[in-house]
Amino acid sequence: MELLHVDFEQLDQEILAALFPIQQQPLLCEEDNLLGHVDLLFEQINTVDNHQQLTIDEFKLNCTLIRNTLQDLIQLMKNLIHKYIKSICTINRIQYAVNYLIILKDLYETVLELFANSLEQPSPRFQELLTKYSNNEEFRIKAKNIQDINFFGLQHMNHVFTQDTLKQIIRISHHYLTNHDSQALEQKLIVYNSHLNILVRIFASAIDMNKQDIICLNKNHLFWRQIKAISTYTKLSQNSEQISQSYYNFMKSIRIGHAIFLKKSKVKNSLMRDIIFISSSVWYFVLDGRAKLRAMEHMCDMQVESAMSVMGMVEKPGIKHLIEFGITSINNNIKIYIDPVVSPLTLKYMNKQFQKGILNKITNEPLEYVNKSIHYDIKQHKSIMTKDKTKLRIRILSSKSLVKTNSFQQSFFSQIQHEALNYDTFETIIIHFHGGGFISMSSSSHQNYTREWANQLGIPIFSVDYSLAPKYRYPQAVDDCWQAYHWILNHLQYHFNIKPKKIILAGDSAGGNLCCALTGLAIKFGIKVPDGLLLSYPVLDLKMKYSPSHMHGLEDFLLNHTLMDICIDAYTNHPASYEFDPFRSPNHFSDEIISKFPPVRILVGSKDPLIDHSHRLAHTLIKNKRNVKIIVYEGMSHGFLSFYMLGGMKESSKCIEDSIIFLKELISLKKY
Repeated sequence: MELLHVDFEQLDQEILAALFPIQQQPLLCEEDNLLGHVDLLFEQINTVDNHQQLTIDEFKLNCTLIRNTLQDLIQLMKNLIHKYIKSICTINRIQYAVNYLIILKDLYETVLELFANSLEQPSPRFQELLTKYSNNEEFRIKAKNIQDINFFGLQHMNHVFTQDTLKQIIRISHHYLTNHDSQALEQKLIVYNSHLNILVRIFASAIDMNKQDIICLNKNHLFWRQIKAISTYTKLSQNSEQISQSYYNFMKSIRIGHAIFLKKSKVKNSLMRDIIFISSSVWYFVLDGRAKLRAMEHMCDMQVESAMSVMGMVEKPGIKHLIEFGITSINNNIKIYIDPVVSPLTLKYMNKQFQKGILNKITNEPLEYVNKSIHYDIKQHKSIMTKDKTKLRIRILSSKSLVKTNSFQQSFFSQIQHEALNYDTFETIIIHFHGGGFISMSSSSHQNYTREWANQLGIPIFSVDYSLAPKYRYPQAVDDCWQAYHWILNHLQYHFNIKPKKIILAGDSAGGNLCCALTGLAIKFGIKVPDGLLLSYPVLDLKMKYSPSHMHGLEDFLLNHTLMDICIDAYTNHPASYEFDPFRSPNHFSDEIISKFPPVRILVGSKDPLIDHSHRLAHTLIKNKRNVKIIVYEGMSHGFLSFYMLGGMKESSKCIEDSIIFLKELISLKKY
């Protein structure tokens, strides 16, 4: 990789002369030249994209022009550094941008060379590139010849790079340098440097994508027509700008949270940190523009601790009580604490299954049950109500009584009241797994919609508080859900007036991942398979390499790329060679397991960075002739079920209504 070396002493003199000239001179518009080159580059790329319509000579000429334009871009970015920047930190930021351009040039022009050459001709340049990046995991290319190159991914990445990120870098450089505001420029460049870092890091995976991946196929392809046939596209407002503005306003608290944590991170004294928290809350509430800038800066350099703090703000006592004040009441809100039911799923066990080649197969293995004496002892009923942080907690929400009475109690109370006691025996329940990136939140923070479910459906909701990363890493969360499922199947009826014959699993984001993982386990081990799945914006692939929808995460305050990486790193406890573990990444379940899946309903937003995950799952389910439907909310991003609260996003109430309709549908379906 070519590196840029700067003589800072000489540069200081050039900066002073450029920024404070003796005679005011018009600034040399290197930035305008850059914008022109970006426009030219994109036009050339578009021309090459339609290479079927070009002669081979025309095609080669356009490839040469693209190489030259990229080279000019690199040189002009260097000129920008030498002419206008006075902050060493900012110099480093733009230097990164130049280095990324160099990498992009390496990768892109080599791919173009492959297309320019005939299929029979070997490409020495491509072999040089493979050698150059062979030991660099971020930029490793698996393609060996032209047939392996995914031009769709290449085109999309370059569109984002040239038309979005690079143009923004040039525009903001021009604006802030003209106004001599190097501090604001530095903060902006931190953000866009992060974007560049992400784009270049996943560039290789973009051109290595499987060409048969549904995301790469034409929208008129049979697969997409099948997906559209089971999809409903819903506008929450006739005015798309209203949705964007409503979402932006709702995200204000998130922006303030990010900004505050960035400011607090620079102070070590705990008292001062508390003072900063209070004062900054007011400051950033008033100055939203400043909060946005600081929030974006924080998102680019988040650590797992600060990510957990920002995401967990809704769990803070004051905010938690405020949110509860604005949500519907519930008659029964019970917390129980249970012991393990079967032998735990461990990383050692999962790895052993992988090594045997049976991790992704139906094995019908016998299960070893544990703690039998505890689980079947009716006297232990009180103990499951006793708070115990060492045990797995399950929150039970119900609009009706869940009292379990024995024959003596029934007889005794009927004599006093002179009438028989009538308690409903529930045969249908919902088991819910909350979202939070595997690292944050709980059943408590999702009650704005789980209470609505319990009240409107009239059935109990079991919301599982599984163990959170990074303290508890994969597969602990999966095992917690597995243990809860077995307890509900085998022991619930001894404690409550519930004999579950129909079980619906529901989960949002990370919870959607756990729903699928649990279903796969039930199929693999040959036990009762859940009767339906409701997945809201699910996380279905933890490889998190390139996918077009991931680009939404570049600007998303709730689910940006940095946060996605943090959550995956915190949760993952698996060697890279096992990246296709379906119990981490359910989109990699085998057809053998997927063909046994129950009916699935999916809710997702069109601007969700993870929407591609849902489309891939839908395609696999359709291919295996499973019952699946999707609702896509146009203009909505990730996490919308949690947006409907006091001071929240009123449009998301429609999403909760639709989730209830889907749940009713799953409940009413006969055995699949």
